Amino acid sequence: MLFSSLLFCLIATAQSPAFIHNDSLSFVVLRKSGELLDNGGYKPISYSIRVKISKEQREICKQISNDQWLGLLQDEKTDWAANLILYDLFEKDALTYLNTYKSRSVWIKLGQRDADIKYWKERLIRRK
Repeated sequence: MLFSSLLFCLIATAQSPAFIHNDSLSFVVLRKSGELLDNGGYKPISYSIRVKISKEQREICKQISNDQWLGLLQDEKTDWAANLILYDLFEKDALTYLNTYKSRSVWIKLGQRDADIKYWKERLIRRK
């Protein structure tokens, strides 16, 4: 079982787009203003990640399979980049990335890597 999981990760990563790499991907955290909803409710201020990739690369990311994303998240060369792209694609609130998680090393040191991977596993399984 371990061998097949390892093999799967290697295959998934080998077929992954070259731009999804920890060393080359950059991002910004954007503040979204709060808004008053038609029903009288209020949507509070939120923060989102926007990765710096081209339109074509963004379209490629939308075509990546759930299994391939999981492989990218497990690879130490692509985990940080894959996580940031998923935050962007799914518009997941990124308040903690504003001041805390500005690098892969801090993301790992503070334990957010494991929490994010767990979240994405659950989210991607629901998407199937």
